[in-house]
Amino acid sequence: MATTHKDSPISMYSNLIEKAAEFHGGIPAIWQTVLQTLVVAIPVVLLVSWVGGQLYKRHRDGKDRSGNTDSIYDKASNSVKAQWWNKLHIPTFEIKNRYFEYIGRCGVILAGVFILLALELTLFRERADINKYFAMIDMVAIVFVLLYWWRSKVANQRWVSIRIQAELMRQWRKIKRLELSDSERIKSFDSAVAAIITDVLQPQSKFKKWLGLGPTSEELEKRIDDYWGDLRTNIQKAAEKKAPNEWLIRASRYVNDRPKKQLAWFDMRQKQLVGAGKSRGTKMIFLYVISLFFAFGNLIVAHNLITAFGLPSSIISWTDIWLTSDVLALCLLATTAISAAMTYWFISRNERSLKHRYKTQKRMIEKSILKMELAIKRNDVGELCEQILEFEDLMIDEMVDWVHITSHDVAELGG
Repeated sequence: MATTHKDSPISMYSNLIEKAAEFHGGIPAIWQTVLQTLVVAIPVVLLVSWVGGQLYKRHRDGKDRSGNTDSIYDKASNSVKAQWWNKLHIPTFEIKNRYFEYIGRCGVILAGVFILLALELTLFRERADINKYFAMIDMVAIVFVLLYWWRSKVANQRWVSIRIQAELMRQWRKIKRLELSDSERIKSFDSAVAAIITDVLQPQSKFKKWLGLGPTSEELEKRIDDYWGDLRTNIQKAAEKKAPNEWLIRASRYVNDRPKKQLAWFDMRQKQLVGAGKSRGTKMIFLYVISLFFAFGNLIVAHNLITAFGLPSSIISWTDIWLTSDVLALCLLATTAISAAMTYWFISRNERSLKHRYKTQKRMIEKSILKMELAIKRNDVGELCEQILEFEDLMIDEMVDWVHITSHDVAELGG
């Protein structure tokens, strides 16, 4: 038996609210309407938000393997690399993924709001009983967008903060090999992390700390430069104290372990970013082609040009049912909303700027490695030390650039 309008889920839900109001002594009609629409709107928005989060996770799992947080080290392992991986590297990717998940949720909710507005203006413009639910969903959705936008801002700053810890400690554990033994580095690991948090990442304002916000990118740049300046001086002094042969052996291991691996990483990431850009461009072109198709169809139907374009008149009855101007306009607005959401997602990532920055870094690292290898062949301790420090200067500059890029490529509400 077909479901009548009176037996629809919305009508049954409204009757349930009215009976509940009578049981509790009566609720004004305006508040009954608000409650009816609100209790429908919140689950709908939560569902759309969940879909946005799942879409991001699917994109991450399918495309970005660099975010794999499965530890390859035993948590009980006491090596310096295991400490760094478990305490800093894994949390960096977890917070990064949380930030991008919030971005995905914002984008999908905004696209959903746009599509609802399109429904209100096209297929359901005469249905006041349904439009009141659409209006409440729109309002609740904007509240959720504000919430996820703020959470994305906080997550972005936390991501920047822990990434700075991870990169400075990556540098520390590599370059301290020139000065300290493995056991000495293990003992000094936690104190080195604490020094970075205190000297570089601690916000000066108690209010910003309460909000979960850290220093600005400009403040971080100055603090990172000061921190590296002190560490640089210590490495220069250690090179002067070590026996030349011992220092050359340690430096040779450093060159194979630090600059060459860093070069390989930049090469891999740059290829990933270029490939992701091409894939995203193909999807955007596909969406725009579909939008053009709907726009063309809307033009034909709106101006009754079916026979003028040589189309058979037999399809007129079919278009009257399925290809009305309202349906085509809705499809056009929906594809536009999806395109806008994808653009919002892309703009809120730091890939646009990093892609070009990584290419520059590759060229500079290649030159630096050649100079280091030449100094090792000459057994020139002074020149090798200078080239190692210049390479680390380059890595500090790269991290500062990353901080500025990532801090300013955060999602904006206007997206």
